[in-house]
Amino acid sequence: MTAWKITTVISSGFLLTLSVARTNAAVLIAPSNLDSLELGPAIIGPLGPEVPGTFVTNDAEEIGNLRSSVFCPLGTEQADCPSDSIETFTYRHIVTPNTDDLASFTAGFPVNGFTGVAGYSFGESGAAGGSGNDTDFNIVFNDDSDETLSWNLNAESDLFFDSDETITFFWQSTVPPAGPIGSYSINNAVTGTAIGPAPATDASPTSVPEPSNWGFLALSMIFLARLKPNSRFSS
Repeated sequence: MTAWKITTVISSGFLLTLSVARTNAAVLIAPSNLDSLELGPAIIGPLGPEVPGTFVTNDAEEIGNLRSSVFCPLGTEQADCPSDSIETFTYRHIVTPNTDDLASFTAGFPVNGFTGVAGYSFGESGAAGGSGNDTDFNIVFNDDSDETLSWNLNAESDLFFDSDETITFFWQSTVPPAGPIGSYSINNAVTGTAIGPAPATDASPTSVPEPSNWGFLALSMIFLARLKPNSRFSS
C-alpha cells in the first residue's frame, strides 16, 4: 500500500466523522441585532402584512401574543414582494407574554432555506431586564430531522422576560412564506403554541455549516490535493 493510499484511508475516516457530527449536532447561531437591520416592504398575505396569533396551552390558557411579518430586502418594490428574484426573506416575530419567567421562543417546524442568520432586538431585550446584547439568548438551529430554530434564555441570566414585556425575534430564509402554517411556541413552566408564517414544507432545507467543521474539511481537502504518491513507499 502506498503512502497516498494510507493517507486517503485516514482522511476519509476523518471526513466521515465530521459528517456524522454535523448531522446529529445542534448548531449555535451567533445572534444578530434586529435594531440594526434595515428591512424592505412586508409581504401582504391573506391576513394583511401582519399575522396575529395567540399562544395557547394544552389547557386552553392564553399565555401570550404573537405578531408575525415577513419582509423582502430593502430597496424592493412592494409590487415585487415577493418575486422569484428575491433571495432573502426576513421572518419577524413580536412576542408579548402574559406570563412571567419566559425561558424560550421556538419555531417548531423545519425552517427551510434558513441562511444561518437569526437574532432579536437587543434594545427590547435590555428594556425587559436583560443585558441588551448578544448574550441574552442562545439561538440553536437543531440540525437534525426537526430542523427547528430556538431562542433559549441564557442559563446564566435571570429569567427577565415577563408578562407584558415585548421582545422581537427574527430569522432569515431563502424561501418565501407559504402562509400561516408554522407552529411557534413560548415556554416557561408550560408551553403555549401559536400559528405564524412559515416557508413551504416541501422546500429543500438548507444545512447551516458549523465553522469549525468546515474549516477542518477545507484543510483536509487542500492537504489531499497537494499530496502526491512517493515511489519510495510503493508496494
